[in-house]
Amino acid sequence: MIKQISFLYSFSFCAPQFLIYDINKTVERIFFSYKEILQNNANKKRKFIESVDIFFSLKNYDFKKQKKISGIVTLPFTSRYITRICVFTDTEHSLEAKTLGVYFIDFEGLKKLKDKKKTLKKLTKKFHKFLVSEKLLKTVLRFLGPALTRCAKFPSILDHSTSLEEQINQFKKEVRIHFKKNTNTGLVIGNTTQNKEQIKNNIILILNFFFTLIKKKFNIIKAIFVKRTMGACILLN
Repeated sequence: MIKQISFLYSFSFCAPQFLIYDINKTVERIFFSYKEILQNNANKKRKFIESVDIFFSLKNYDFKKQKKISGIVTLPFTSRYITRICVFTDTEHSLEAKTLGVYFIDFEGLKKLKDKKKTLKKLTKKFHKFLVSEKLLKTVLRFLGPALTRCAKFPSILDHSTSLEEQINQFKKEVRIHFKKNTNTGLVIGNTTQNKEQIKNNIILILNFFFTLIKKKFNIIKAIFVKRTMGACILLN
């Protein structure tokens, strides 16, 4: 954790002319920022659960010439209050999904989706994540691969080594940083039912993962900020 915090501080709060690795001050600053997300007077109480999002903006980066920036990381805490999941299931996973009340599409249902572009578009908008039984992976890629790839919701693979419920709970913690053809992107890193420690830990991990993806090229970062769904923005750099 000390390494991560030092790394974060060196980027977010230091100008090129000075570098200070003060762990205590860094923790205080990060703690204050996430306290503001949850308690800022500008953030009115809402009748629904708000998400907490992080946004990245880059500069001087040409995606036509340079490598795309994309990756998946597992957070310490589930970011969404409710994660809508669709599972493409084999026979065994179909039974488990039915017991859990999880939305699933078996092999027969999968065949009906072939070449149904409008239905696929609705499906990709409705669900946050897609999971697939290992046996059905090739079929899913053949029928739905392009549609899921376009929306950056490529399905995660399920096996039978652990229960479906356990695997779903683990996948709920996964988030993806994905820049398409522009230099801006955002993702959910928490929600307003969580305490500031949970949000802080999620954001520290996602920032360090982002720094790894850009290979510590801090000069290409234009802005990083966090905000609630209906709240004020808090700039981190």
